[in-house]
Amino acid sequence: MVAVIFVIALLIILFLPSLTSSRNSADKKASEAFVNTVQTQVDLYVDKKVDAGAQLQDIQVDFKAMQTEGYLTAKQLAKINNAKITIDDNEQVHAPGLDNDNGAA
Repeated sequence: MVAVIFVIALLIILFLPSLTSSRNSADKKASEAFVNTVQTQVDLYVDKKVDAGAQLQDIQVDFKAMQTEGYLTAKQLAKINNAKITIDDNEQVHAPGLDNDNGAA
């Protein structure tokens, strides 16, 4: 009986780090995907403002305004605030802890 418990404990010790690593990798990919989604919404927001006649340098991107205009949901805005996601002066979205390469050109 003790041998069975020992073998089970040994298997747990061997596989637990791998499971944790897989979960961390999945969490990072989900965060990167969310940043890419937010970047797409920012791009759409800016494009609509330009199409409406605004000059690119005059457009001030604000997550709250984007939510008001239907580009973000309340749930997305809450996640943006919790993750401390920001927009730089070039309308590029950045999140702490990610490499900030969101694929936007």
